[in-house]
Amino acid sequence: MEPNLPTVYPVTMFDAKADADALHKAIAGLGTDEEALTTILCHRSSDQRAAINLAYKTSYRMVIANITASI
Repeated sequence: MEPNLPTVYPVTMFDAKADADALHKAIAGLGTDEEALTTILCHRSSDQRAAINLAYKTSYRMVIANITASI
């Protein structure tokens, strides 16, 4: 049996605030930019997604999980 290896590796040029802003733009207004959501959320490590969530909560006073659950 192989050891547990991560399937998503951290992005090297990571900016939680920029990702939070991009997510906000992707879900603001009419329609949702699913490609932007996928590009960001599916290509960040767990720690990076937690940092994005904190940046989003700080900037927009909402938790990403609450928003993405309603999309």
